[in-house]
Amino acid sequence: MIKETIKYGIEPGTYICNNSYKWPIEINSIKWDLKVKNYFVFEAYKKMIALRLNNQAFTYTTREEIDANVKVTWGSEFAQDDTIIKYETKDSNNEFVIFFVGATQRATLDVDGLYVVLDTSGNVEEGKKLSGSYKSTGGFFTLILSKNPVATTPSKPNTGLVVGLSVGIPLALIASGLTIFLVLRKRKEAIVQ
Repeated sequence: MIKETIKYGIEPGTYICNNSYKWPIEINSIKWDLKVKNYFVFEAYKKMIALRLNNQAFTYTTREEIDANVKVTWGSEFAQDDTIIKYETKDSNNEFVIFFVGATQRATLDVDGLYVVLDTSGNVEEGKKLSGSYKSTGGFFTLILSKNPVATTPSKPNTGLVVGLSVGIPLALIASGLTIFLVLRKRKEAIVQ
């Protein structure tokens, strides 16, 4: 079933298909131009993945671990709209506070002494230590904070290693092949004589 997405807030003329395996390439193709158009979303996902990979606080798998280290609070529990969710998690090295702010006109969030890891609204610089309250005049953003500074930049590949392996492996294969060829040729010459 395909539904026109006007009601979902996606551009008119685009469609959502819940089960598209039999649909043509127009439905299943990757729209690479959307990565350019929404590059900030792509970068935010990269930072969140790096945060997840580098912090145990986001890797709990058992009920006991989650109960001991994770807390979820609805906005009405801290004098805000229920369109705001506060997620707190900790590990032995750090504590994180994440605010998911939905459809709300105003939000006042207690952020005193916390460092900004990611702000999808773009209002606060990453790495900055905040004081007091964070006041927002709009919604639809995520604010990830930590007690200690956190690096969310994905590790860059070791270019020297990549180039070395890219050149070195083919050269080693060529050298091995040439050595085998020469040994077999010499052996053949020895048999012929």
